[in-house]
This record gives sequence, C-alpha cells and structure tokens, in this order.
Amino acid sequence: MHPRHLAEWGLLRALTPVAGRVPRPARRAVACILAVLVYDVMRLRRRVVEDNLSRAFGGHMTVRERRRIGRRCYEELAVGALEIAWMTRMSPSRVAAECRVEGIEFLEAVRASGTGCILATGHLGNWEYLAACMAARGMPITAVGAPMRNRRVDRWLHDFRTGFGMELIRRGRSSGRAAVRALRAGRMLLLLVDQDARRAGVFVDFFGHPASTPVGAASLALHTGAPIIPCRIIRDDGGHVLRVYPPLVRHSAVDRREWTRATMQEITTMLESWIRERPSSWFWPHRRFKTRPDPATNNVSSNAREGDHHGLDPPDHQA
Repeated sequence: MHPRHLAEWGLLRALTPVAGRVPRPARRAVACILAVLVYDVMRLRRRVVEDNLSRAFGGHMTVRERRRIGRRCYEELAVGALEIAWMTRMSPSRVAAECRVEGIEFLEAVRASGTGCILATGHLGNWEYLAACMAARGMPITAVGAPMRNRRVDRWLHDFRTGFGMELIRRGRSSGRAAVRALRAGRMLLLLVDQDARRAGVFVDFFGHPASTPVGAASLALHTGAPIIPCRIIRDDGGHVLRVYPPLVRHSAVDRREWTRATMQEITTMLESWIRERPSSWFWPHRRFKTRPDPATNNVSSNAREGDHHGLDPPDHQA
C-alpha cells in the first residue's frame, strides 16, 4: 500500500469517531477553523478555487469577495465532512428524519408508473447526504461514481453508502450496461453531472465559458426513455432540505448529438442558477474548465456517441 494511502486510511480511521461526536451547534465553529487552516495557511488548491471564481463571476465580484466565498466553500466542505462522520453513528431512519424533502411527488409518480428515472445533480451542499436520505426513505437509489485511488478508503465509502440502502455502480467499461439494467428494473439512477469529462464529454456553456460535461444523463435518457429529474440538497438552519424538481421536458432536435447537447445545457444552466443562489455551496476546488474545446470538433466525442458506456466512464478526475 502506498505510504500516502496508508496515512489517509489511518487519519480516516482515527478522526471519524472523534468528528462524529462534534455536537451540531459546534460544527460551524470547528469548520471555520479548518477552513482557515486549509485555505489560508496550507493554501490547498486555493489557486484553482480563485481561478474558477474569477472565471465564473469576473468583474461582478471583488478579489476580497471571491476569497471570502473560497474560504466559505472550504468551511462548507468541512461541515459536510463532520456530518458524514456523524452519519456513521446514525441509523438510516434517523438520517431520513432529519432531512425535509420538497417535490417528493415527482419521485412518487415515477415509482407509481413502475419506470426508472435519472436523478441529475451536482457537487452542491452535502451530496452524500442527498443520496443517503433518498435511500434511507426507501427510494430504489443506484448511484454512479468513480472509485477512489485509495482502495481502503474506497471500501470504507462503499460500505458507508450501501449501509443506507443504496446500490452502487463503479464507473468503467461495463457501467453503461449496468446503468441501463438499473433503469429498466425501475431504479432511480443518481448522476453528478458537473465535473470535467475531458474528451468524453460535450462542451456546454457554464458561467459563460465552454465546459466539458458528462453526457451520461442525456445518453441514457435517449437510450431508455427514462425521464431526467433534477434535484439538489441545501443546508438550512443546521438541517437539510432535499429539493426535487419536475422532470425535464424532452427536446426535439435534428439528431442525437444536438439532443444530447441541448439536454446537458439545460441541466448545466439549472446547476449554474443554483450555484449563483448559494456560491459557497459548490465544489470550487475542482478544475471544471481544464479541458478546452477544439474549434473543429466541438461536439460529443465519438466514444460518448457510439460506445456502450453512455458517457459514464470519463478518466479518473478526482484530483
């Protein structure tokens, strides 16, 4: 095992029980201290955060305002980590009870119809809580995600997630087929659609800049007929609100490439509006604009169009 991975595993094992006992009223204060340490002292990915914020808000924010949001972003991430540690000690019913759901009727309508659906969301708020809350409420959730490089941490996360009742699909060569099977079995497929997809994605507008975006949600909807339902989780007065939105209205387009692009643009535009509403809630340390479009081929890649993975397996871009 790589020494760094061993150290990460040791820290996770040692700190989780301690962090899980931090009382809710004290979490924000602890998170503020951690945010200053990571953002101001260690400066971990601070340049990436500030570059992303500059691209997104440009002249609409001063440098001071962008740094405040960047620090607050780290604070929100720290609160999320403390919440996850707390969740390891809680039963699924307790986790479900502490999250209010708005728009549950859209999910109930899908379940009543006996069909599957695609839940499209992003790295906003505590996205782990979103999936856990839905699964704990008895929703047939299947989440798709890339495996962690650290195998022990990856196993820990796997056990944490499945402990709330969700099913997991690892991104890879067979992930598209597994996703199709899940949808045809009437399950709700949860996809996070706001990370750089490199050349496997489609370029859509995000804060006025082209951003390579995973095509899985649109491709699977096109292939299976499953509706796409946007959702997000909001941290509110120490608790959480899970908001579910109406299914997207299907576009008419000349070909599947245009349909895919239009659908992913609609989802991305909705995500952008959520981020503008609560800027510090998004995962700004991610290199969202890393992949630049080729003016000659500014389309979905050939793999994403024709392969059997439906754009679910872009290269590992967790770093």
